[in-house]
Amino acid sequence: MTPTRGTLFLAVTLGLFACAETAAPVAPTTRAAQPKKPIVTAVAPVPTKPVFVPKLAIAPKKVYPPPSRLSGLDRGQVTGLLGAPGFERLDDPALIWQYRSAICALDIFLYRNENEDIFRVRHFEARARGNKTVSEKDCFVGLLIAHEQRS
Repeated sequence: MTPTRGTLFLAVTLGLFACAETAAPVAPTTRAAQPKKPIVTAVAPVPTKPVFVPKLAIAPKKVYPPPSRLSGLDRGQVTGLLGAPGFERLDDPALIWQYRSAICALDIFLYRNENEDIFRVRHFEARARGNKTVSEKDCFVGLLIAHEQRS
């Protein structure tokens, strides 16, 4: 096997640099040189797989009040909670409001207090619609959620 021109040139050039004169030695200082302390650095190992940290995107479940929250509310407070009623009737001395969803109807009975001219909830009743069964709480919460979605 014969060396090529490039290989031969490289070998000669390296040989010349090896024989070249080095820089003049540095004169020692009067103070003794302190030995250098080794520098130690910590490098974390590179993970082989990417590490994914899940985000807590799940909002806490909202807690709705029980239907008993209706007791004692005036008309404005009920409207703020459930919106405008789907049906309203004055059957003196009661004011009857009805809220409906696909699964239930909630009847709210408001009466005037003796000392005030303000109607307040004194009674409420939830009924399932059709052949369905529903608890008073489920009916009330469903109506609250429906009102939130409309607002």
